[in-house]
Amino acid sequence: MTTRLRTVIRLRAAARVRTGEDGATRLVSPSGGQSFGVLTSGQRLLLDAVAERECDEQELLAGAVEELPLAYALLAQLHRGNWLAATLLRDDRPVLTVVPAGRPTGTAAAVLGAAMGRNDKGTSVLSRFALVRRNGSRLVVESPRCGFAVEVDDPALLRLDDPVVVAVLAECGLAVPELSEEDTDVALAQWSPHELWFHARTRQGRHDLPWGATRRFPAPPAHRAVRPGRVHRLPRPDPAAVAARDPRLTEVMETRRSVREHDDAAPMTATQLGEFLHRTARTRSTVTRDGVELADRPHPSGGALHELEIYPVVGNVAGVPPGLHHYDPNLHHLTLVAADSPVVRGIARGAAAAAGTAARPQVLFVITARFGRVMWKYESMGYALTLKNVGVLMSAMYLVATAMNLAPCALGGGDSDLFGRVAGLDYESESSVGEFLLGTPAA
Repeated sequence: MTTRLRTVIRLRAAARVRTGEDGATRLVSPSGGQSFGVLTSGQRLLLDAVAERECDEQELLAGAVEELPLAYALLAQLHRGNWLAATLLRDDRPVLTVVPAGRPTGTAAAVLGAAMGRNDKGTSVLSRFALVRRNGSRLVVESPRCGFAVEVDDPALLRLDDPVVVAVLAECGLAVPELSEEDTDVALAQWSPHELWFHARTRQGRHDLPWGATRRFPAPPAHRAVRPGRVHRLPRPDPAAVAARDPRLTEVMETRRSVREHDDAAPMTATQLGEFLHRTARTRSTVTRDGVELADRPHPSGGALHELEIYPVVGNVAGVPPGLHHYDPNLHHLTLVAADSPVVRGIARGAAAAAGTAARPQVLFVITARFGRVMWKYESMGYALTLKNVGVLMSAMYLVATAMNLAPCALGGGDSDLFGRVAGLDYESESSVGEFLLGTPAA
């Protein structure tokens, strides 16, 4: 029996048809928009058809015989603008759909056409950057390296024993030879899949997802609820005295260094800890705009949302009991979260090992993020924004520590699960995103 393959087209799911006051028709999606001017009645019927259902392109043109040149022109614009997804039918049953992602080169229909003409030799395997996820009843195969995603109707097809499916995946770049440039090209081999995905999905250009300040959810308050526990009030510095003794900014920036060894014979004091946190992380003021609380702190934060929290793990600070504390930036005090214990000391030892030292740090600042404080507003880029905010805070910490003649050192990572268990945090709501050591410098 001969198998019949054919292609049908439809407006991609993320696209929306809009008509302006001047009568011009515009297609919009999260990745951009395109104006098609004022359409004729026949062109508008064609556009409505591909927006509502899957259509055979030849049948569409046959139905627009009275406006054939204009119908051709509109279809060409839709293809060139990558507004159309293309579905491959086998004996009139859907097999898979090629969907433009971002701003690809070529068109979905052209990809299917080229795939049908492939005559590959050798074995193809899924790209190591390819990701398979569920979208409704379909499986979606996509990659940050590819301009098209493929939606598969039958999960069994991903066994890659169907030559048609393999040809389409290969044409999209989702299937590659067993030994490909992904393994031999250093520029690609150095990327881990999740890092390339993170880079592509948190910036624009390679996806068609909602991005930016979409404000999907209600905004959480500016400040975390006050934690129960013993409170240790911190001294506040005298701004005039600080300004009088501080070195110039240029000197601070030129002498800034990571210092890992601390002088435990002359440890930090509660006064120094209070000054450091006051200068880097206190809340200076809070305002409400459009029903949203915005905070002002010494360091900037995207959208003035300030989602970051600081948990000092105190090891050796004169006047402050050892243990895990939470810093309240509004009240400028510490709340004891967990008394010093083998587990708390284990967190500090892990930080010391990450810094390449054996001694427990005088203070380990574990920086967490209340994710909802950013993600209520920013979509697709919220976590990336949080990591940028961590870098900004760490930069402020380095400069203030250097000005105070203390020993600062930022760390590359930590155990979010362990810290969350000790601090009693919900992983998806608030989790550690940065670590920073501080103490008095060893001689």
